[in-house]
Formats: sequence, C-alpha cells, structure tokens
Amino acid sequence: MNPKFNVLSLFTALLAIALLLGACGGQPAAEESAEPAASETPSKEATENEATEESADNSEPSLAAEGFPITVTDAYRHDVTLNAPPANMICLVVHCSWTLAFIGEAPEATLDYDGFNDIFDHPNYFDYFDEVTSVDVTFVPASEDGPDYEEILAFEPDFVWVNAEEQYTALAEFVPTYQQSFDVSTVDAFFGDARNAARIFGKEGTAEANIAALLQRAEAYATASGRTLSIYYGFPTDKEGSSFWLQQGGIICLVVPEEQCASSTEDKWEEYSLEGLLALDPGVLIIEDVQGDRAETVEILNQNPLWQELSAFKNDRIFVLNRLITAPRPTNPLSFKVWLDGVMTLAYPDIFDGPLTEEQVQEILSSEGDDSSPKGFPLTITDGAGRELTFDKPPERVIALWNGNFGQLAALGVYPVATNASEAWLSDSTYYLAGAETIPSVEAADGSIDLELVASFEPDLILGLTEEEAQQLEGIAPVFVNAGLNYQDVNAYQENLRVLGRIFDIDEAAEAAITDFENRLAAYQHMVENETKPTVLIFRAWGDQSFYAYTVATAACLLLDEVASCKWENPAGGIDAYQTSYEGALSLDPDVILLGHNSNFTDEDIENLFTELEENLLWNELSAVKNDRVVYVEGYENQSVNNLASAVKFLDVIVPRIYPDIFDGPLTEEQVQEIVGSETAATDENTDTYPLTVTDVAGHELTLESAPKSVMCMWNGCVSDMAFVGVMPAAVTKGVEDLGGHPSHFGEAFSDVTLIPREEDLPNLEELLAFEPDLVVGNTDGYEATNQFVPSYEQNYETATLELFFFDARNYARMFGLQEETEARIERLLQRAEAYGIASGREKSIYFGFPNDAEGSSWAINGGDATCGFIQPEGQCTADYNDEWQDVSIEGLLAIDPDVFIIEDHGGEYGEEARTALANLEENPLWQELTAVQNEQIHLIPRAISRPGYPLTLELWLDEIMPLAYPNIFPEPLTDEQVQEILTSE
Repeated sequence: MNPKFNVLSLFTALLAIALLLGACGGQPAAEESAEPAASETPSKEATENEATEESADNSEPSLAAEGFPITVTDAYRHDVTLNAPPANMICLVVHCSWTLAFIGEAPEATLDYDGFNDIFDHPNYFDYFDEVTSVDVTFVPASEDGPDYEEILAFEPDFVWVNAEEQYTALAEFVPTYQQSFDVSTVDAFFGDARNAARIFGKEGTAEANIAALLQRAEAYATASGRTLSIYYGFPTDKEGSSFWLQQGGIICLVVPEEQCASSTEDKWEEYSLEGLLALDPGVLIIEDVQGDRAETVEILNQNPLWQELSAFKNDRIFVLNRLITAPRPTNPLSFKVWLDGVMTLAYPDIFDGPLTEEQVQEILSSEGDDSSPKGFPLTITDGAGRELTFDKPPERVIALWNGNFGQLAALGVYPVATNASEAWLSDSTYYLAGAETIPSVEAADGSIDLELVASFEPDLILGLTEEEAQQLEGIAPVFVNAGLNYQDVNAYQENLRVLGRIFDIDEAAEAAITDFENRLAAYQHMVENETKPTVLIFRAWGDQSFYAYTVATAACLLLDEVASCKWENPAGGIDAYQTSYEGALSLDPDVILLGHNSNFTDEDIENLFTELEENLLWNELSAVKNDRVVYVEGYENQSVNNLASAVKFLDVIVPRIYPDIFDGPLTEEQVQEIVGSETAATDENTDTYPLTVTDVAGHELTLESAPKSVMCMWNGCVSDMAFVGVMPAAVTKGVEDLGGHPSHFGEAFSDVTLIPREEDLPNLEELLAFEPDLVVGNTDGYEATNQFVPSYEQNYETATLELFFFDARNYARMFGLQEETEARIERLLQRAEAYGIASGREKSIYFGFPNDAEGSSWAINGGDATCGFIQPEGQCTADYNDEWQDVSIEGLLAIDPDVFIIEDHGGEYGEEARTALANLEENPLWQELTAVQNEQIHLIPRAISRPGYPLTLELWLDEIMPLAYPNIFPEPLTDEQVQEILTSE
C-alpha cells in the first residue's frame, strides 16, 4: 500500500522564497473479459483463458511496449505530447535539473541563474547517474526581467520545463512545455514531476526504485534517530535577526517529531519574532545562507538573551549552511536526499557519524521490523489457489494484475505501484482511483506480462488471477492468486476484500467499502420495491453474429437479480455466460436488454453491429426492441462485475437505465444515506423518524425534515461530538480546524472541510450563508446570530452530570439515525474510564488549567469534568462531575497541591504565555513546593488533549494523561482487551 500523508501546497512560502530567488526563477520567498471465448464450453474456457482475453481488451499498451508519441499531464493540467525523447531540452527552473538528476538525466541547457546553477558541481548531483561525473550544459542568458524568450527559442529546444504560468503561456505555442509543480500535498504529489520525467525518458522502473529507496532512507533516519528533535529551517528577515521566516511541515514530517506536524503537515512558511521563535523552541535550527552574510547575523544574535534561551543554541544545534551546497530545501526528491544526509547527521551527531550507507539503511529497517512487527503480524493467508502466504508486515509496493485486482485495491483506496488494468478503468476516478491513469503499466506489446518490468518496480506483493501466473512471477515477489474474481458473486468479492484488508492492515477500510456497497444496494432495492420487476437480459455481441447471454451464475446477473429479474439458465447445463443467437434471444424474449459488445470493437465494428440489428427480423420481433427497452451499454459503462468497485459502478450505471421513470441518474451519497436512514427508521421502533424535533441544552427546539447534509460547526465541542458519532461537518469556523484534524477525530480527511473566517468570536455571516448549511451549531451568541437565517442548535457546555456530558452526542446521533452505534461507543468509553480508575487505584489528584498571566502568579484550574466519576480520588470531587473552574493564586494552587498538573497549551500567544510562566516559576519557592513539581508531574499539553470536555476528548485525555500520571502502571494506553481483562478481574 502506498503510504500517504498530508503535505499541502507551498502557497504561504511564495513571498519568503521570492526574497531569496529574485530573478532566478525558483519557487517564490479488460475490464477483465466477462465473456468466454466462442466454443462449445465457453464458461470453462473463459475461466482458464481469462488473463489472455483480458490483455486483448487493454486498449493502450505500456510506454515500454509502444514508445512514442506519449502525453504527460503536469500539475496544472497542461497536456504535453512528445513524439520522441527530448534531445534538446532546456530547464527554466532549478528544480527541473534536480528532478532530472533523480532519474539520471540532465538537460541540454538551463537558464543562466547566477549562483543557482552551481548544482551541476554539487557533490551529490550525480548520485543517480550511471558512471557520470560531469555534464555539458549550455547556459542560456536571461534578461533583468527574467527569461529572455527570444534567446530560449533561438536555442531551438524540443522540450521546455518552466517555472510559472506566465512562462508556459509565452512558450507553449512554439514548443512542448511542462510547468513545474509545487504541489506536495501528498507523498505521491511530491514525486509527481519525477514520475512524469521518468515517463518522458522511459525510466519508470528507475524512478520507482529510486523513490522506494529514498522513502526507505527517510524511514531509516527516522527510526534510528527516534525523531526526538524538532528541525526547522529558514532565514532572518534582516541583518539583526529581529524576526525569522521558518519552514513548517512538508516532506520533513517523515523524520521530525509527530508533534511538530500534529496540527498540519502543510508545507508553509511562517514569520516569527524572536519571542515567537523562543516559544516554538526548535531543537535544531538551519539558517539558509545564500549570499554569505548570515553568519554575521548569527554573531549578533549570539549576544541576545532570548536567542541564548533557545534549545538549539544551548545544545549547539544552530547551523548556518549554504542553501544549495549543504542543505538545499527539500522540495524535490534529490534535494530531499541531500537534506536528509546533510541535516540529519548534523542534528544527531552521536547517532550518525556520516550519511547512512544503503547497507545501514537496510540493517536499520530490518532490525526495526524484527523488534516491532505490526499487531496481527506475521500473518498467514491462504489465497484462491489454496497456497499459503505469510506476511511479516503489510505490503507497501503491490502490483495489481488485471482489472479485478485493480478494482479491489481501488475499493480499499490502495494505489498499486504498477498494473495492467485497462486504460478505461484507470481513467474512471468516480469508482476507482483518482489519477490512476498515471500508474505505470507492466503489459508487454503482445498483451502478456513484462516480467522484467514487473521486477524493476521491486514489488513486495503481486496480485494475480491464476496459479500459472504465480509460477511465472514467484521469483520476483510473493503472488496472491485471486482466482475467480471474474464470475463469482459479489459476496465472494466482499470476503476477498476482507482478506486484502487484513493483508494491508486496513480492516476498517475494507468494512467501510463493504458497508458503502451494501447501503447503495439497499437504497436501490428500496426505491424499486413497489415496482414490477422486469426480466433483464445481459446480451453481449462478440462478432460475426455471435452473442453471449449472461446467466444467473455470473456476478453481474446475480447482482442485477437483486433489483430486477435475471434468472436465466444455460440451456446446455453449463455455467456463466453461454453463446447464443438472435433465435436464442427471442426464445427468452426479455422485457429489457442490456446490449453490449466486446471491448475491442472498433467504431466500424459498432456501426456494423447496429446496422445488422436494425435489419434483422428476429431482433425486431423482441419485446424489448418493440417497447424501446434496449439499453446500450457502451464500453466499460459497465456490464462486467469482477470486483467490489465495479459492482458499485454497475448499480449506478445500470439500475437508473432499467428504471428511467424513477431515477434521474445514479443515487448520490446523500440520497443513499437518506434512503437507508429512513428505511432503518421504519423498521426500528427505537429509532426516531422524520420530521424529528430535538431540544438543545438552552431549551431551543429544532425540527428537522431529514438528516442534515451540510453541518456547520462554530465551536470545538460540535466538531468533537460529531466525530464521536461518526459524522463529518461540511464546514467549520476558523480556529476549530486543529481539533478536527487531530488523528483521533477526522485526521487528514478534515483538510477537505470548508473553513469560514471569524469576525471576532462569530463567523463571517455572509460567507456562512453563502455556504448554505442546513444546520449550524454554535454557542449562545452564535445561536442568536444565525438562527434567524438557518436552523441552529446551541452547543452544550454543561457537564455537571453524566447525562449532560453525553447530551449533545446523543442529540446528534438522533439527527443522523446513529443511536445504536453512539450508545455502543458511550458504553465503551465508560468502561475505558472505569478500567483506568480500577488499575490506577485513583491515588493521584489530577488538575488541569492555564496561567492567567505570564508570571504564573494566578491560575485558572479545574479538577473535575468527566474524570471525577472515574479516575480521581474521592476527596478531590464532591460530586461525580465537578466541572468547576477556579481562579487561584500561586498560594491557592499550593493549598490544593495537585499530584499531577496538566497545563494547557492553547497555541499562539496563550501558548507562549504558558511557556513564559513556567520559565518564570522555576525560581519561585512556592512553585517548588508543589508535589507535582517535586515529582516531575508538570506537563504542558495541547488543549485538544488536556481538557476532557467532550466524550471524544475524554477518550483522548485518558489515553494520553493516564500513562503520564501513572507511567509504572500504564506504559502504553490500555487496549480494548486490557480494559475487558481489568473489568472482568475486578
């Protein structure tokens, strides 16, 4: 499985990098064949010969087979077509040369950037070349205003790699032009340009091998270092160093502490004052030196008391480095390798006495695998051919042979490193994988599997269809045979998806995909339950007046029979589809015919087919023809069902065409949820039906005609409670996004949620209303501001009782018909809290709060909330949920004397205030008298974790704080198994 992480755009870096680069042009500041071969026993031969027939369906052989012309698409959706590999290429951006070097290629020319073309003398520039130590590059002059387009065209390039849209517009009319990507929103996007360059130069295998090796190198550095040091890089804004631009996130999130990228791995630049830099307190600070004058700035800063408080200063981890030679910004694959080897050795000199060798990388990864196999591994699985395969860890580089395997991976959201699925399937991102058409092919010119190409991708798993394939490929990688993905029923595909989910350690993704399919099928069934079910024949032309009729033994017909009638049998007693004729169709005389044809039909073949049908007397005698109930299913629209993704597409494409009076088109996800929800409500007497009235904590009644489809959250509590019941809001106000993006809530998926700006404590009403929410959740002021325009609900902040603590979660569960799931989660949480209380003995008083001032002379503290009833000493709380905040002086805090004191880090200026207060209190005698101080039980924790104000944040709190408070009892958070064991033993 391709790992993914969220590394968003470099938008906020534009100004900062522009200051450095100036005029240098750098970035700113077969269908598996569902038909058998024509024979007396078509179903048997179809199964045996499926792989051969399938390859004939694939309309576009791989680049390795067909060669040029090829078309690549850059990140800005410009299509670039080349008739041959570039022989006279020019780079107008420095990243181009770095990217080409990563696959062992160099441009013929580059724009003459003073100081930036030193990369051609860089010691690591030739790391990926074969025995090459120098290149002969022509430097094309630039004008003061940037590229001189006349000079560029005079060079007569056959391919130009540019930096900006302006350059693209100026040149694309005259020469094939490609625009550099600065999108690093995922690992795949980070390597996007390198993969496109590899296609252009026919080096896909080389690129994939280099990418895999680089990711392994990063993993090895992260593993060996333990990711204990936060690492930031940037530059001072002036000679005195009064403020700094620093890079946040990006690809370095692979090797820095998780908390450095906890709120977002967005690749962005932020400006910090010296005070802000101290609050950030990097463990390592890399200062870019382009013009050779930054060392003077550091000498000035070395005399500054704030600078001297930096951990990086105290630990001698501030480095002034030439941006290009020692530590280039990791914005492309080769520069990331140089960055890893340069910066990690400086950051951890006691661990790395030099850059890791390839042998050391493998040794680190191997030892790590031996010590910490993922839960459930080693895993032994029996494949469809009865062969046992054992996996020590989830595969990361899988090749999916044939459409069925590709579709199963698509249902799981797993991107293979290569495939031979047909181009038509690859390009359909609605049901398969977005951008899948860029996945390299392993198909040879004759339709067979190119074994050398397969080996070049260094897979750790191959998904095939036959045991013969396994015998061919076994020497390259383990082969999992998915026999029968062509004609089995959908239940088999679901079970197979569960097996794949176990292999890739993503069982939840498999169950989610299965649930989504089952809900969609149930919704279609519900919509047609009162209709007369027409008989439907899947009838496929195979050429020369030869047709195949699908039987009830095929997955497509079995699925169709769930919403119509498709109970055809093979008159010869065989299974699957059978060969027939016009007479055979007339003998069945179905109400509806789904007419398709072999996917390798040409336009002329299709035209001839329709002419033949129009003129055939028997065809025109069919009831479906007379009643205009022949549904033409073109190409891959989809008659074949050989994986779960194709089953979903089959429902969406076919059912609306059978019942055009009921469906305008495929059911939307919202319609599916509404239908399934209403159907569940009708059959469950304990479930609310619509219209539904709920009452919020303030007594406002809200009546809903249906489940909200576009929820807007104005406060953290709404986001947290929605996550608890399993519903993602469509929009939130600014300031709420960090909690939503926390892994315990919605994680990376939350980055797609619309962000509405705030005006003071309220959202911008104009933008909120433009978003057209059908439910807004806010505090008292927010309710009053929005309720006159849109249905609104007031958030509950009262947690004095157990009932109030779960009040909003239960109301949201009612709104979305999720009562049963929510009550189960509440029960699980209560059991979890009780288990922590039992195992800990509730010996330590735990308070949380924050300083009211930077001196720490007074504090706002709370010792209650949902923790009182479960894990606190009885004397700490007079009631089960003593949710009371107190303002206390330092003397009052000493009188309370908590055993454990959790200090909330609100982030921003409040977070700075907390750190400053802690620093100021180090010499305070009263502070030193605190039990928590003496026992080293003062913890500065992000607010999302430190305050158990809502059900999901209580779960976070328990799992984060209890191991801190009782490290000898809870070395790790309790597992569900440990919870039950504790409760049972008690």
